[in-house]
Amino acid sequence: MKFRIESEVFEKFPDLFVAIPIIQGFDNSWNEDKEKLLTKFKENAQKTLIKEVEGSDEIVSHPYIKAYFEAFEKFGANPKRTKPTHFALASRVVEGGNLPRINPIVDLYNSFSIKYITPFGGEDLSKVYGDFVMKFAKGDEHWLGISEEKAKSPKIGDLIWADDYDVSTLSLNWRQCERTKLTEESKDGYFIMDGFKGINEKNILKAANEFIDYVTSNFGGKGFVITLDIETPEVEIDYKSKDIEGVSIPVIQKVDQVKVQAQKKEEKTYEYDEGSIEEKIQVIVYDSVLTLSKDLLAGKNRVVIIKNNNNKFGDYSTTVAMNLAEKLKKAPIKIAQELAGNIKKLDFIDRVETVNPGYINFFIKSEEVKSVVNSYSEEYGKGDIGRGKQVMVEFGQPNTHKALQLGHFKSAVTGLPIARLYANLGYDVIKANYFGDIGLQVSNCIWGVINRNGTWYSKLSKEDVAEIKESLDQIVKEKGIDEAARYLDQSYVFGRKLSSEKENVLEEVKDINMKIYNRSDENIIELYEYTREISIKHQDKAFKELGVEYDIQYPESVVWKNGKEIVTENIGKVFTKDAGAVIFEGEKYGLQRWVFLTSAGFPSYSGKDLGLAVKKFTDYPSLDLAIVTTSVEQNAYFKAMIKALELIFPNLEGKYMHIGFGWLLFENKKMSSKTGKNVKYTDLIAEAEEIARKSIGVDKGYSNEEKDLIAHTVAMGALKFAILSHELHKDINWDIDKFMSMTGFAAPYILYSYARGLSILRNCKYEFRSKELELDKVLNSEVEIELLKKIGEYPELVKNAANNISPHLLCRYIYELSESFNKFYGEFNIQNERDLNVKESRLRLVYITTEILKKALYILGIDTVEQM
Repeated sequence: MKFRIESEVFEKFPDLFVAIPIIQGFDNSWNEDKEKLLTKFKENAQKTLIKEVEGSDEIVSHPYIKAYFEAFEKFGANPKRTKPTHFALASRVVEGGNLPRINPIVDLYNSFSIKYITPFGGEDLSKVYGDFVMKFAKGDEHWLGISEEKAKSPKIGDLIWADDYDVSTLSLNWRQCERTKLTEESKDGYFIMDGFKGINEKNILKAANEFIDYVTSNFGGKGFVITLDIETPEVEIDYKSKDIEGVSIPVIQKVDQVKVQAQKKEEKTYEYDEGSIEEKIQVIVYDSVLTLSKDLLAGKNRVVIIKNNNNKFGDYSTTVAMNLAEKLKKAPIKIAQELAGNIKKLDFIDRVETVNPGYINFFIKSEEVKSVVNSYSEEYGKGDIGRGKQVMVEFGQPNTHKALQLGHFKSAVTGLPIARLYANLGYDVIKANYFGDIGLQVSNCIWGVINRNGTWYSKLSKEDVAEIKESLDQIVKEKGIDEAARYLDQSYVFGRKLSSEKENVLEEVKDINMKIYNRSDENIIELYEYTREISIKHQDKAFKELGVEYDIQYPESVVWKNGKEIVTENIGKVFTKDAGAVIFEGEKYGLQRWVFLTSAGFPSYSGKDLGLAVKKFTDYPSLDLAIVTTSVEQNAYFKAMIKALELIFPNLEGKYMHIGFGWLLFENKKMSSKTGKNVKYTDLIAEAEEIARKSIGVDKGYSNEEKDLIAHTVAMGALKFAILSHELHKDINWDIDKFMSMTGFAAPYILYSYARGLSILRNCKYEFRSKELELDKVLNSEVEIELLKKIGEYPELVKNAANNISPHLLCRYIYELSESFNKFYGEFNIQNERDLNVKESRLRLVYITTEILKKALYILGIDTVEQM
């Protein structure tokens, strides 16, 4: 096969240089030695990066990053939004975050990326069809990104890599595709490292060769490096890629090329709330652009206004000068200076500055910043864009006949904030739970309960059932419902193990399953319903502890018949028969093939989910959007299920959405309820509570009951925050000491900040009154202005968190708000302040801070404590 860069790419990027390490025969599975090896390498790579950028005003100014910002702008990508890979990873580390954990070789090349500050992407060589080519997108190609719900086309002019099947990466190698991603099963890989001659060519070659040596020494295999540039645009390697002949190539619906060209001229629009600071700045920037030319931008909404975290670079910025550089054939900084000189001054703007490579920064007057003190109300941060619209959020989804595991805890913790974020914007939100109460997992448990009790399944009598129920009643009475659920969980593991080892046990489990579906055996049904009730009571108790209350619950046993009917009615239309089963041929749509009815005639998970989806819209005819949250391992499955749903019911297109969340890892490993090697969420909470008790001041005179309540609330909040503070699709490794920290990016620190604020208000006997305060001569210090600015960010921040379904943005915000508040607390002794106007103004600031923390923590599903 060949690796090639088309000539038109070099016309725009004559200095482009690409190194491609190619390695065959490596072992990409996890083991203890690799865990230690990669952890150490990652830590050293992060230290190397921090040392490299130490003292820099902004990481974007580094020459190995700046060059990519300029390149991205040339092919129409906004590097602030479509971030170059190494910039995104480096920023994450510099800001105190960790690299994601995916699989050994991906984790390794991410570490190399930050060590050498270079882009580094990897693909599975065995999945390539034909040659691998870099070119500019025409706009009608097929692209399905990792974890994406739907395939789409890249933008015209995007710089892509593609093979004969579809597009592999967008924006050089910024975004990779689902089909060619590297997994733990991958054995052969190619790794793209793109750069520019005269800037980082030598750096990339050094990284590429070191990467080859490291992989082959520790993962096995053999490797070599090829390079592509304007003088060598094509290299052929001794490898037979897959043949595309006879393979159905996925396509995006054909686009009228006239319309495509018209779309090329369009730019993304940016809508801000009318009257907001962003909207006001957007107007004056656009007016300034018109002084240069009336044809540069089609309307003010083409101007993006960025809210800065680092006020050193202004409170707000715009990159419009960089976007206009190619059109005007001028350096971005020159355009920025011209625009800044023509910008009409507004009464809330203190000054306007320009900085390389072409930012225009706006500094806001303190009067504007302080206005929130008098305008604050209970409605602060709430929106109404969802008024009249209805959204359902499904989350939790445990199976009965098992104890709740980490995954269920994570699902519940993740789903509740999504529901509350939508509600905060005025949507009518329905919280739904879909739980598995029928199927082989239930039958394995029932078999286990019977046989663990000393009874043979084949000889099960009514007396045996009564005896089993009595023994379970005794467990509930003596040890509680959670222990009874744990007994069922152990019975499931027992049954699952034996059914996987012994054919006769498997046949008995299948027989139980059939009897439950058909309700054909009184003894089995009595035992099933009794154990199901125990499970549901355990689940309800757990969800109540998590602060979750559902508006509606859907058991699988209720929806499976509906799913079977829908599938059966659409055989020959959407589904086909295959070896007795009914399947959806997802490959026709660039998706995976899935079974919807088994050969035994029962609906699979997909068949049941199809019935559930239809029931949701039947039960709620006004439903505008139904969201389902599950682990990321079900991403591919839901793509196929939703596609089948939309083919059968075209009116539901775009109304069913799946959000995949990452795994909750324990000691960097996934847990499995099938083997019993799983961690129960109740055990984790107990461990966290013990840590919390030790952190509670022993000299504050709390009663034992108060200590228990505080410890439980802090522990629960810490575990929830740990989950929600990461992007939803990222895996999280359980680190109890980090999650329970009183000083870092963790809930106990934020809850303590809230309690500290309440303590100040109590000690000063403060009561909020909505009277307008005189602010001219108060709240002018640096720490007060910093806190005021952070408060002012809340409405836009919480709206963005909802629109992007990103609770982690809210977590980061309340941590930063707490930091600003604690600086403020350390600066002033409010209780002893003699100037009444100063004291009341500062108390108002404390009150507003605590109210926002309480609002945000409520949205996240985290309870507050009034003292710690």
